Amino acid sequence: MSETKFRLSCSSCGATFFSPDRRARSCPKCARKKGAGQPQPSIQRPAGLPGDTPRRPLLPLLAKPLPKEKLPKRAAKAIELTPELTERIQQIYQEKYAGMEVVRKDVVAKISDELWVARNVVSKNLPSFFPRKADVPPEVKARIIEAYKGYVERGERPEGGRRKTIANLVGISFGRVRDIVYEYSLSEFRKSAIPEPTREQHFQLEKLFWVEMDAPRYHWNELPEKLAELSGQYTPWQVLRWRDILFDEEERFANVPAVEPGIEAKILDAYKQYLAAPKPPEAGLHVHIAQQIGGVTAKQVHMVLQHYRNQRRAMYPAKYSLE
Repeated sequence: MSETKFRLSCSSCGATFFSPDRRARSCPKCARKKGAGQPQPSIQRPAGLPGDTPRRPLLPLLAKPLPKEKLPKRAAKAIELTPELTERIQQIYQEKYAGMEVVRKDVVAKISDELWVARNVVSKNLPSFFPRKADVPPEVKARIIEAYKGYVERGERPEGGRRKTIANLVGISFGRVRDIVYEYSLSEFRKSAIPEPTREQHFQLEKLFWVEMDAPRYHWNELPEKLAELSGQYTPWQVLRWRDILFDEEERFANVPAVEPGIEAKILDAYKQYLAAPKPPEAGLHVHIAQQIGGVTAKQVHMVLQHYRNQRRAMYPAKYSLE
């Protein structure tokens, strides 16, 4: 079969000529005059050189996806433990987990999701029948509780934490110390008329506490018992734990920016107004004061109030204090 030739026009003389190279621009005569010899075929770029990337095929136009239908929000998990829930929790445990090697927190999480009940509610109901680790001797347990109570009464927080320090002291695991302290604290709270105080009830206790701070009548260590009697609702341990939080250490605020003296005075004035009110504000105390004043964060408010409380603790009359 003969080679295909193309009819072309010379770019130099305009003559018509035929060539197998359709991109030739000179006829043979003009090509010889230019010293090219024979018409040169166009140079083809070899395939596979760097930079040769095959063109991606055009994507077909896709239909715009329909917006996802928003599912209704599920109600918050129940936080009150009713007799029915207690029975159901025990039933699920006995049917699915009794006698099995399972991690306690995993059991709590699964039952919580199945019944849609808060995990702390489930956890509080499990200790009575959930198999615990090897028992700690009573004398060691008493030593742990006394050591922890001492730290709380003194407001002392050793480096590394109270529970870890006690664990190293008595030679058992941190987890066992944590469980023992938790069970003791829970048992003391259950002795109260209000085992789970509301924010309103904590507010009334705070007001009662500052009345005693402004006109001290008792030894510092007597305050939990006296305030529990005056409230008629709390146990001394509940008051002690609440006071422990109220007079926490200030190291946590090491990275919080200081506030100007004028702002600090406004924060303390707002705190006094808070204590004089009949009920707490809708927002939390620190957020409420920060919004009321402006130009200050809730952490800065917390830092100022923590420092103020600790100052007042140091000013407690010597004849009533521990020092």
